[in-house]
Amino acid sequence: MKKQIQASQVAVGLMFLLAATQAFAVDTGASGLNSAQTWMMVWVPVGCAMILVAMGVGLMAHMLKLHQLVYPVIGLIVAGSASAIVGYWIS
Repeated sequence: MKKQIQASQVAVGLMFLLAATQAFAVDTGASGLNSAQTWMMVWVPVGCAMILVAMGVGLMAHMLKLHQLVYPVIGLIVAGSASAIVGYWIS
């Protein structure tokens, strides 16, 4: 029987790798927290907004239907907002 890699295992592995890359060039704890805050306050919400814009373009191009967008849009709004809130706590 083959052992398959599950999506959750990949996600956990990526989280460990991302945490390790933050630690490679860190000389103080403050610079690591500033980097994490930058990701939480800037890049994650911008990424969510870009995906929302792409979904809107797909809707206008009739590649997506409106009922297909409800849950992904809610999820992206929640993810971007939660990331910004966590970014406020890091500072």
